[in-house]
Order: sequence, then C-alpha cells, then structure tokens
Amino acid sequence: MKQTLRPTALKATHRGDRTGRAAAALLALLVAVVVGSMGCQPDATPLPHATTPDDAATNNVGWPDDATDPHHDTDDMIPTDDAPHTTEALRWEACDLYSAGGGPAAECSRLAMPIFWGEVDSQTIPVFVKRLRAVEPRRGQLWLLQGGPGGSGEGMETLAEKFAARHPDLDLYIPDHRGTGRSARLSCTVAERFDTRGSAVIVADEWPACIDAIEDAWGIYLDGFTTTAAARDLGEWIHRTREPLDEVLVLGVSYGTFWAHRYLKLFPDQPTAIILDSICSPGACTMPGYDARFNETAHGFFDRQCADDPICREKLGADPWSKVAAVFTKMEQGACPQLFDMGINRQTLRTSLGVLFRDWRLRVYLPAVVYRIERCSEGDVRALLAFSEALGLQESFVFMDPGLDSDILGSHILFSELWDEPAPSLDVIEQAAQRAFVSLDVAYDVAWLYEPWPRYPRDPMVDQWAVASLPMLMLNGTLDPQTPMEVAEPARARFTDGHQTFVTIPNAAHATLIQSPTVGGGQCGMMVTDSFLDNPEGRLDLSCLNDLEPIDFNGVPAYSQFLFGEADMWENARAKGEGDRLQGVEPPGLARAREFIRRPWRGPFELP
Repeated sequence: MKQTLRPTALKATHRGDRTGRAAAALLALLVAVVVGSMGCQPDATPLPHATTPDDAATNNVGWPDDATDPHHDTDDMIPTDDAPHTTEALRWEACDLYSAGGGPAAECSRLAMPIFWGEVDSQTIPVFVKRLRAVEPRRGQLWLLQGGPGGSGEGMETLAEKFAARHPDLDLYIPDHRGTGRSARLSCTVAERFDTRGSAVIVADEWPACIDAIEDAWGIYLDGFTTTAAARDLGEWIHRTREPLDEVLVLGVSYGTFWAHRYLKLFPDQPTAIILDSICSPGACTMPGYDARFNETAHGFFDRQCADDPICREKLGADPWSKVAAVFTKMEQGACPQLFDMGINRQTLRTSLGVLFRDWRLRVYLPAVVYRIERCSEGDVRALLAFSEALGLQESFVFMDPGLDSDILGSHILFSELWDEPAPSLDVIEQAAQRAFVSLDVAYDVAWLYEPWPRYPRDPMVDQWAVASLPMLMLNGTLDPQTPMEVAEPARARFTDGHQTFVTIPNAAHATLIQSPTVGGGQCGMMVTDSFLDNPEGRLDLSCLNDLEPIDFNGVPAYSQFLFGEADMWENARAKGEGDRLQGVEPPGLARAREFIRRPWRGPFELP
C-alpha cells in the first residue's frame, strides 16, 4: 500500500478520460483535512497525514496529492479472508471530545486507508477516529456512526459523552466517514470561503464551478468515496483496535444505519451486535420520494394526533388536513396578503412547517400556524410576524458554517447510491414538492444536480441485504418523517432471528435516542438501547413504551410566547403593542431549525 504523499501542484486526469487512464502517470488528489477543527489540544503533535491551512490553499478544492491510476474494480471492494490490512503504526494523541473544544479527555488518531480497497498498491487517504476510553474494567467497544450522508463524527460527540456515562465499561469510538471532517473532507475551497455570497456553504450558482473543480482535482478517485469504502474503513479500524475477547457493538443513526448495514454485509462475523436507529433500509431509502414521504407522515400527524385531540380538533375540525390544504389554496388566491411581506409564501410555509415537524417539541405548533393563517385576524398577523422573525424568514441569507460536514460527500452518495434508477424527471420531483404542504424540499432543491454530478458506478450492494444472525436492535418512530415506517419496515422483515428485535416507538420523531421523551424523564429510545447494550442476548426492557410523553397541543406557554408573542399558541390575549416574543423562552431545537431552513443543502438523513 502506498503512503499518503505530501501536496503537489499536479493536475488530475479528468474523470471523463476513462479510456485513457491507463496511460496516466500521475494524478492529483484533493485531501482537504480540517486540522484546525480536529479537537486535539493546541500543543498536541500533529497526527499522521495532517495538513496545514496553507496546504489547503494550493488550489480551488484543497491540497492535491500524487497518485497513480489503480485500474480499480468495484467488485474488489468485498473483503476476503486474506484481504490485506493496513500496516501503519497506530498512534493516539490527546484531544478534546468536542471538536469545538472542551468535554472529557479523549484520544484521536488517523490511519491511512486505501482509496480503492482491494488494490494492494492503492494511494491512501487519512481516516480519522476519536475515542473515549472506558473508566471501569472494560468489556469492549461501541462505535457511533453519524448520518447525513455527509455528516462528520462531530454530530455524535454529545451522544458519546452520554453513552460513556451510562456504559463506562465500553470504549466509545467516533469515526469521520471518509470525505468528511478530518477524513479527507471533500470541499471546494473557493466556494466555501466566508467572503463568498453563500458564506461557507455552497449555493446554487457556485455548484457548477465546484463540480468542475472537484472533478479536475480528484479525477477517477472520486469513485473511492462510497458507503462500501467507508464500511471497509470501519472494519479495518475495528480490526486494528479490537482486543482479544472484546465485544464489538456498532450503532448507526439515520444514514449511519445504511453505513452500519453495509458494514454488516461485508463483515457479518466481526461485530457482536448492531443497533440501527431511524432506519435507512436498502432499496427503500431513496431521495426522489423523500419530500412526498415526509408530507405523508405529516398528513398522518394531522389526521390522527390532531384529529383525535380535543383542542386541536376544536381549532381545525374533524378533518384537519383538509384545513391545511385549504390554507395553501387561499394563500395562492391572495388571502392574508400581509404574509408575503413577512417572507411567507407557499414554499417558505411548506419548508417552515417541515423544519418544525422534524423536531419533537416544535411539531405541536404546526396546527396553530395553520389556524392563525386561516383566520388572519389583526392579532394573528402580529403572531405570524413574530413567527417569521423567530424562524428568520425575513433575514438575508447568512448561511451557517458547515464545519466538518461535507455537502459534496453528501451529494456524491445521494446521487450515486440513494437515487432511484431510472431517475425520475425533474418535473416529476417538482410536482411532488409542489403538492406537499409539509416538506423540507430536499429532493426538489438538489434534483437538478443529479445529471451533471460525477456519480460513481452503481454499487451492486445498494439493494442487497446482509445475512447475519447476531443480536440486533432496530428502532423507529411512527412520526419520523425522514425515515418513516415504510422505509424502516423492510428491516423488520429481514432480521427475524431470536435476538433481533424491531421496536416501534409511538409518536417518536427521527433519531429515537434523542426524540422519544418519557413522562418520567429521559428518552425511550436511549433506555431500550441501554437495555440492549447491557446484554444483547437478554430480554429487552421495553417498559418505557408505557411511559411516553403525550403530545400536548396546548404547547409550552414560554415557547409559544417566543414563537408567536402570545403565551397561548392558538389565541390572542394581549392588546396591540403589549407583550413581546422575546419575553418568552426560545424552544430547544429552534436554532437548529433556523439553520436548516436557511441552508441550501440539507442532509436528509441526519440527526435533528
């Protein structure tokens, strides 16, 4: 295996030159490793293959690297008993748990992994892992896989601290998926500069140049940034870190379940147990139908939870979804014209309701927004103005910093593995989005990039299932709009052995570990997972399913005050000029919702 090389200014062979790639002597690679955000202590020795900010400025997409043509074959990605392992010495450095700094003392390391597994002489990229060591006599390791796609391990750091406290006999490992974070993050240096129109986030008119730059820099090596390759990286990391008699537990959330399942297909005998939370099932978890599925889950929320609740039914009637449809129709006909001055139109209302719906606490406010728009009294206009301010709908787009995540890696996997084949037309996707009333418009916003995207060859494992009899815990919420039950259910049918359990959590949202609250405190998804981690072959404690917090359509007065300038989310108690939404308390999750609605690329299968 070749060593990762230092930057050069060599230009890559273009991906389109596939027939002539055998003649290529040298190719350039982008390896945009984000050292500054690595989470290491300021005085720590740089880890292997680290670069500096100066290195990353050598061209439009980060620093290139020498490489030779591997003539790779995707069939070679499947490991065999005699598959080569990495030989680089494993070196850990002290670092903070939290990439932004702080938290418990952790350890960080990188290993050079082949860009193309199965090629003995393949060029390599660094793949980063952070860990928290067990503080009691240890029994094994727990690996936490982030969603996205395109999410780095940074999003799992809070969960890692929680698991470390609850299971102190386990080492906690957080990998950065290849192409994100400190694992050769795919980036466009120019488009992601803070002084560009989209700040550090790539906006629509920057994508064409970004695609060209990525293709020029990476050439055929973009084909190495796949789910299968990331699964091989995980298997190699476990091979290198596992101690004799260790239990190996792997937990994935959202796209992380897709990654974990691919790993299980490749390494069915390596892990002790697998946990899948909010399941992205092979063959069912595709992007073009995402917006329609999201809307259909919201439809069920209004038809069941709202219609069955005395307060919500009183406000919206026995058929609340028809009231939602009527509000959108009336808006298009010019009703409540003040809304347009607030930045509320069909599209922004649809996505505003979408970002609220993905959050367990915020979704109860959807019916109140619909109710107020339909009535459109003077007090309602004031309340809706407060609502638009709370979501930042009138602000200029100052986009969030994507940090260690990579929109490029996310798009690369979406278009190569999570897109329907044959691909639906743009018109079909647009019509589905326009028919929706509650949606994130994720497929609608990115579909135009499908044709120009330099997709890698379709992986035959995209629609294939692992065959495994090890213990498995599968979790999904009935009100998860991102991986709804129809996407998760195929996993229930596939994994039916004695210690493989599918747990449906009523009313839970996406990521049951953090969005399934109980009356007694804590999250039901976490409690069930704790029970499984304590004894993967034991009887699961499912008692929390009888203690789930009910949906309360009264809302929380302090949150309602912040969102509407009224303590009552439905009605207007204050006179004109009295009260202020800032007298309320910002609901947990609202800042994330604000960022999500203002960001042009939204990770469809990530934690809320």
